[in-house]
Amino acid sequence: MSTAQETAGWLQSFKTGLEELTVQNAEDKATALRQHAIEALKSEPLPARKMERWRYTPVNELLELPLSLRPTESANDGDYSALFTPGIDAYRFVVENGSANYLGKATGLPEGVVFDSLRQAVVNHEKLVSRYIGSAINHVAKQNAMQATATNKDSKLFQHLNQSVSPDGLFIYIPDRVKLEKPVEVVYLKSGSDSELVQSHGLVIVGQDAEMTLLEKHLSDVPSNSFCNNQLELVISARATLKHYYLQLQSEDSWHRNAIHRIQDEQSHYQGWFGCCGSQWSRLEMDAFFEGENATSNVQGIQLALNGQVNDVHLDVRHDQQSCHSEQHFRGLVSGKSKIVFDGNITVSQDAQKTVAHLSDNNLMLSRSAEVDTKPQLEIYADDVQCSHGTTIGEIDEQQIFYLRSRGITENKARSMLSVGFVAELIEHIELEPFKVSMLDLLSKQLQGATPGETGDGGR
Repeated sequence: MSTAQETAGWLQSFKTGLEELTVQNAEDKATALRQHAIEALKSEPLPARKMERWRYTPVNELLELPLSLRPTESANDGDYSALFTPGIDAYRFVVENGSANYLGKATGLPEGVVFDSLRQAVVNHEKLVSRYIGSAINHVAKQNAMQATATNKDSKLFQHLNQSVSPDGLFIYIPDRVKLEKPVEVVYLKSGSDSELVQSHGLVIVGQDAEMTLLEKHLSDVPSNSFCNNQLELVISARATLKHYYLQLQSEDSWHRNAIHRIQDEQSHYQGWFGCCGSQWSRLEMDAFFEGENATSNVQGIQLALNGQVNDVHLDVRHDQQSCHSEQHFRGLVSGKSKIVFDGNITVSQDAQKTVAHLSDNNLMLSRSAEVDTKPQLEIYADDVQCSHGTTIGEIDEQQIFYLRSRGITENKARSMLSVGFVAELIEHIELEPFKVSMLDLLSKQLQGATPGETGDGGR
């Protein structure tokens, strides 16, 4: 039987292309990061089941895909209006096949705000980019170096893969004391049916005492057996606020990996809501670091896996400063022969006294052929903390099904109602009302569109 190493044709072609590449101007920070990633790829191991973070998430089939390494720039006529959330007045971006485009007029922005593609920002705003790019990623590298042992080795293959190309994606800078009244809505679009490797690298900086709302959606315009490998850095300065809403809804033919690296300074606040619903194989990696005291974060999300999907969320929160507060709560719905993976870890260092941190993951199995692998963890080295973690895996209560059927509701409809109700509590925390409504509607449609028999076992 061939191994992943022997069959990773597109990956080997990618590495070969890098070996023939000469990177210029290594003094530029973005280019220096790229050069480091190129060197790291030469020795970076492939993800393997013996690695704790990859134990439940197979990658062999992904590495065997016949991917093109040159994504098309655009595969439509440029009309993106149908992709955005109705009823939201927002600044709009599209990152299509890895290339960013701001759909607006720069003259309408508050003074000092910068909206650009990262590729252009490297040139147009070199000092800003050099100051911040890689800052969140470097925290990840330092943590991995400190925690690495023979038993918890990890593979950063996809991170280095992303950083090894000339960066493009979203670039947003909100200056100190600027409160952006309208949200920013970004659509990451995989357009066209070609099987391609598509990558983007985004950087969002929220200055001191500044505020903004970011809504990002990952979509496909047609089915495509492509691999989207994205990365986003969030830098939240002292006393700043970032509200972040995320929806991954790419076609069920696609493969998707997204890494979000977040750093927060003192008294900053982050509020995140995540809907992980698309692709046949998806992996969301979130790293959070508290750089200042009295910072807070509240992260909630849902995982939906139907029709054979693999839905994987990895959450790593690092408390290194005292008096910080983090909440992490996820719920999952899984049916058929699908799989949900949740790996959440909170680390509280010795100096992080008076930390408050809670982590929970609750899952509802809609069929007995489904699989849930969940592992919430706490590592606490301080003694004055309030921390908790927990997980549940259950099935729909048949007595509730019986009650609804006795009221004239069909079994499939009853199961759908109870499933939506299971995650509705988290959806209710969405402050953008049009997005909340669209999420409830999406959830109902996704459950109704599941393969017959998958939302139950045999139509009892």
